[in-house]
Amino acid sequence: MNLDYLAGFIDGEGTVGLSKRKNSYIPYVSISNTNAEVIKQINLELNGINSTTVIRKAMKANHKDALGLTVRWQHAIKLCVLLKDKLIIKHNQANIIVNEYPKCTPRNGRYNETNKKAKQVIVNKLHLLNSRGNYVTSI
Repeated sequence: MNLDYLAGFIDGEGTVGLSKRKNSYIPYVSISNTNAEVIKQINLELNGINSTTVIRKAMKANHKDALGLTVRWQHAIKLCVLLKDKLIIKHNQANIIVNEYPKCTPRNGRYNETNKKAKQVIVNKLHLLNSRGNYVTSI
């Protein structure tokens, strides 16, 4: 397995975005699949990048349980840096996480109004890009 495979897997089965935590948003990359071995191999390939895995119970009788893997915070940014030039569908999302998110996120956690507005713009961009059927590319 290499970074190209991982990028393809994230493009097909994953999400790159921001999730709400308390009063802020944190970057994340997540993938989910019913083949637990694939998720375990990906977790091994993330050598040095912290991730969490959870079992996601099937929501419908005809679905299978899945294993989900999520990378958050600085580790998500690190993963986006590694993969942004290899991603096709999630390329724009990764670029936003790498280039725009750090600019509006103060290290001390003290947000001013400018930071808050910039963060909301990023949240709106990612929400639009991650909407079903909204495959915006930079080609």
